[in-house]
Amino acid sequence: MTQGSNASALLSLYDDPALVKKYPYLPVLKTSILNAVPRPLSPYYPAVTKAVQDNAYAAIKGDKNVQQALSDMQAAIQAAGG
Repeated sequence: MTQGSNASALLSLYDDPALVKKYPYLPVLKTSILNAVPRPLSPYYPAVTKAVQDNAYAAIKGDKNVQQALSDMQAAIQAAGG
């Protein structure tokens, strides 16, 4: 659990008080693991991913305001399926 970048498959580790004290993000990580779903199957997945990544990053950097990034993201997603 403390080495590498993969989350442990042993769920009991996420409730260990000593580990939670040292790594307080563990309960949130456990929740995300328990609620994970497979990626959607789509021939457009790469284009949709790029639309989300490019526009979200632009908004985070301040290159676009959030509303513009969302509008551009939606347009790019619609064009990907088009």
